[in-house]
Amino acid sequence: MKEKRKKLKPGESLVLWISRLVIWCVILLTVIPMLFVVTASFNSSNTYFSASLIPSHPSFVNYTKLFQDGQFLVWVKNSLIVGLSVAIGQVFFTATSAFAFSRLRFFGRKYGLMTLLILQMFPNFLAIAAIYGVLASTE
Repeated sequence: MKEKRKKLKPGESLVLWISRLVIWCVILLTVIPMLFVVTASFNSSNTYFSASLIPSHPSFVNYTKLFQDGQFLVWVKNSLIVGLSVAIGQVFFTATSAFAFSRLRFFGRKYGLMTLLILQMFPNFLAIAAIYGVLASTE
């Protein structure tokens, strides 16, 4: 059975195309820096920026240096250990605290929930200045 297409209202088509344009701009803004990183990895000189997007003399020198030392797999293993342990710990603590806030009645529950909501309203990016201040003062 053939499905009928839904007719768009007069303003919906414009909103649809504008949203598509915004989505494509966001995609480009995320892909272009990755393209620069890949281009810099194939550049044989130690420069991050070049005049062209495709290097004139691409080489695998940086990749051979990366795998020659034998430390790359150690770095991957350490990253996996840290990432998995943080993820498991975070799931455990958030699950137990979510259970406590949803099912149990205790003193400070209301203010605890309000504090969590206020903290979620601010992005982690705002904490960078504070983290830098702490790290700079430990010298």
